[in-house]
Amino acid sequence: MTAWLKVIGTSSSPLRNDWTKHAPSLLQYASFAKRPGMGSWVRGDEFVYYALRGDLSRVVAVGRVVGPKLLDTSRIEDPGWPWLVEVEIDAKCDLIGDGFELDLLDVARELKRSVQRRSHLRLSPEEFDRARLLFGSS
Repeated sequence: MTAWLKVIGTSSSPLRNDWTKHAPSLLQYASFAKRPGMGSWVRGDEFVYYALRGDLSRVVAVGRVVGPKLLDTSRIEDPGWPWLVEVEIDAKCDLIGDGFELDLLDVARELKRSVQRRSHLRLSPEEFDRARLLFGSS
């Protein structure tokens, strides 16, 4: 099992504060511009969603991968992100403003620096444990 930090939204297209209503598909599927690599984002992996909203970017959910990688070129709502991975959300904040600062997950690195220009990155077990503690889930 691997844990991931997944960025949702982009600097040019940030999510609205009510991200669960603005992008409800993210509650069922993590989306990617390119196919996630071999061995990444596979059933059983866990993840943290980090929502981009300018100065109000926050950690908003923890969950796990429950399905395979799928290519869906028919996606009208988000055409630049055709690769999908079925997910299940274990805990979330419905509003980005109610989420947590990313630096609360920092252990041996600055995640804000590490995540720049990446859609996802591997988390250490300690970093993921911090996220679970923030959401009160285990």
